[in-house]
Amino acid sequence: MVGALTFRLEAYAGLSQDERASLDGLARKNVREIAPRRDLIREGDAPRSVFVVLEGWASRYKTLPDGRRQIVALFVPGDLFDLNVHILKQMDHNVGSITALKVAEIAREEFERLMLEHPRVTQALFWDELVTVSVQREWTLNVGQRTAYERIAHLLCEMIFRLRAVGLSDGSSCDFPADAGRSR
Repeated sequence: MVGALTFRLEAYAGLSQDERASLDGLARKNVREIAPRRDLIREGDAPRSVFVVLEGWASRYKTLPDGRRQIVALFVPGDLFDLNVHILKQMDHNVGSITALKVAEIAREEFERLMLEHPRVTQALFWDELVTVSVQREWTLNVGQRTAYERIAHLLCEMIFRLRAVGLSDGSSCDFPADAGRSR
């Protein structure tokens, strides 16, 4: 069975059987299960690994000194977080599970080896990063200029599109976590 990450990256570059097998193999190693509402990464932690979401939903968030937090990204199956982990000396954000979460934790060295040995995977990852940055620009526009109705409509459309890209939506509906809106 092709994993969500492989399925997603194939939208950007035709991958060989060997490339698909390498991606799926990394996604099967070092699998961790995290309970809902738990942090995987905390601001200030030393970065170690790249994570691939296998099942469930997670969020990247920032916390203000008074405890208020702002979600700045959502993660669903097939998403990578902290792809460029080697750049930071310490994490400048938190990542927490929204639902029960299953992730593959991939050591930085293993991920770098994958990219060196499989240039088309690297190309697909670059495309994926461009899409991720585009989504982030839309989130910034949401906060600054869109009305509440427009923000919700945009989020619903974004999530249906992202889940469809990994085979988890038919394009007209998707499941949202039941308690995704509750604060921690």
